Amino acid sequence: MARPKKSKLLEQNPDTIVERHGFTGLCAMPTELFDEICGHLRPVDVLNLGCANKRLAVLTGTPSRLWTVFRVAMGYPAVPPSYVDQITDKKIVVLASRMGCFFCTTKGKKIVWSAMKRVCAKCTNKAGTIGVTELGTIDPVFARWCIDMESAKSTSTFNRKNQLAEIRANRRAEIIKRFGDLTPISIPLDWLEKCETFRKACEVPAPLTGRMFTNLLRTIQPELRNIRIRETIKDRYLALYAFAMEGIPAAWHRVFSRANLYSYGFYSESTPFEADFIDAIKPELEQYMWNQVYPEFDPRTFRQVAEAKKAMTRPFTVYEGIKAEILGELPGLQEEVVSYISANTPTYRALPSVVSAERAKSDFLIGFEEQVTEDRLDQLFPSDGGMRMGRIGPREWKDHNSEIISYRNKDWNLAQVRASVAEWNKTLTQRIATTYRRITETCSADIKSVGEVHANTENDIKELPEWEFLADMDVKEVARVHGILRSVFNYPFYMFSEQRHGQNKVSQCRQLITEPDDKFDAETTFEAIAEYVTSVMSNRRALRVHAEPVIYVAFLKSIGLDYRKDHETTSVAEYEEWERKLSLQVEGVLQEVESQEWYQNSHHFYNLEVDDFMVKMVSNAETCNDILPADEFSAKEFVENHSDWLESEISQRMDFFSHGGYDSEYDSDDDGLNPFMRNGCSLM
Repeated sequence: MARPKKSKLLEQNPDTIVERHGFTGLCAMPTELFDEICGHLRPVDVLNLGCANKRLAVLTGTPSRLWTVFRVAMGYPAVPPSYVDQITDKKIVVLASRMGCFFCTTKGKKIVWSAMKRVCAKCTNKAGTIGVTELGTIDPVFARWCIDMESAKSTSTFNRKNQLAEIRANRRAEIIKRFGDLTPISIPLDWLEKCETFRKACEVPAPLTGRMFTNLLRTIQPELRNIRIRETIKDRYLALYAFAMEGIPAAWHRVFSRANLYSYGFYSESTPFEADFIDAIKPELEQYMWNQVYPEFDPRTFRQVAEAKKAMTRPFTVYEGIKAEILGELPGLQEEVVSYISANTPTYRALPSVVSAERAKSDFLIGFEEQVTEDRLDQLFPSDGGMRMGRIGPREWKDHNSEIISYRNKDWNLAQVRASVAEWNKTLTQRIATTYRRITETCSADIKSVGEVHANTENDIKELPEWEFLADMDVKEVARVHGILRSVFNYPFYMFSEQRHGQNKVSQCRQLITEPDDKFDAETTFEAIAEYVTSVMSNRRALRVHAEPVIYVAFLKSIGLDYRKDHETTSVAEYEEWERKLSLQVEGVLQEVESQEWYQNSHHFYNLEVDDFMVKMVSNAETCNDILPADEFSAKEFVENHSDWLESEISQRMDFFSHGGYDSEYDSDDDGLNPFMRNGCSLM
């Protein structure tokens, strides 16, 4: 078989080619011109070009300034001077442009700069590092360069994402503009946004060309045709509705709007008339192409206009009948009924999908009753914020007297009801005052442990309604009781806080103290509230024990008490004072530590926390007895006696935080109920 002839161009002498075409080829191009051309290419294209022949390999070799230009364009920092022999700009560009693991066939672009290799997740441990000094440590200059390279890569990725986002935004704007400029009809944006094809086309990160738009136009036509038909049917239905509602009060014209048609689900065909309207309009529109002009629609000539008018005015007809019926049933509330109707109709219930006049009347009466009740309560309790928060009393009165404020009560008299409310408030205030007095007398010693009372709190107490009956008492004692019982006699600002611990007891106390006179039992109420006060005080002690049991045990031990027997009898105020003294002593020790030379030389950047060292010092047998509160305490002497322990502890804590570890010593599985179970307690 004869070999095929070679191309005449390949058989010609290179010198002949130069003479005939007037150029010497890419390989003979001056280096500066070659570099200028390659500067407009992607780095990966230049790398591929260097594989074509030896001459191009030389032009794109490591010494070429092209790679420095590419490295700078990528945002990578320069190589440290001490590593220029090992790391070149071309090597950096190759790593950033190519993909594939150095050790296996996995495709990936993750780069370990400390090893100058691309590796996959499985081969990360094989990468090694090239920045190890003779002493076996990592060169800090090289380590900083590696960190800068990672940061530059993240910045480059971020910039690329921004570029792509800008390209997509410009493409989307161009698509919208071209659809808006179409003739004989333009396509609005809200139509386009309903097309899946449009959304997909906007995600392509490439500038829009004429050919691309032509392909998009051909693909999107079926979707646009269906959307245009649907929107035209809605527009014609609205036009028919406006014609049918002529002569009806303007307020009813808001029943249907384009927004309501979307939320109402026009295409659900929920009523026979809507289905007939769609069947009458849709076949005609389907005869036209997606970009053809539809004929004008005149609702007066619509063949079902009489049926449409009857269906569309039905809500108004139904509500007019309801209005007349209710006005006849409630002759004393005509003004309220008319006001409610004018403020609340038409509503979504007034749409043609109303099941029946009976259902519409039921819905009306429910809303009307709520409105009348709210208005009357606002007249009785104007400052209660809708009875959702504040002092107890109003909502309990409402629960006991729901029939009085009902719109069905024909004997409603505002003045008489206000007098009844005033008497109720006076009775409830006396009950609360009596409770404060008895709790103070019964639990005086325990309540004093709550702590000092601020002067502003005393002024607030004197403004309470019950202070009129407590003026002979010590205001501080009343303030302490009020602080404990605040959640009983006041509703929380946020409703979810009603779910706090002990809310069942709070609800029981509220119910008992707000019972009507014929059901109120003073002794039962006091016993329930006294039990609640006891539980609150116990919880305060328990919270202290749970918060830091080691310190609490140290406190009991220092005053000669046993936790198992005496932890419920101690005063909260006494413990808080002891803990405050301990905190001041530890704070003095830490200030003294910060002045030590050994601390300033190595640990000056570590923040010493008082709470941390309170626990450590009390838990340690070596330091516990010396740190407990004492009249004569010397922080300087403590530091001198325990400098080795302090230095060791601070070093351990510094290492722990610098490595981001987890210290099990500070997270015991102990639930805090028995502090003697904690390891290291020196008071055992």
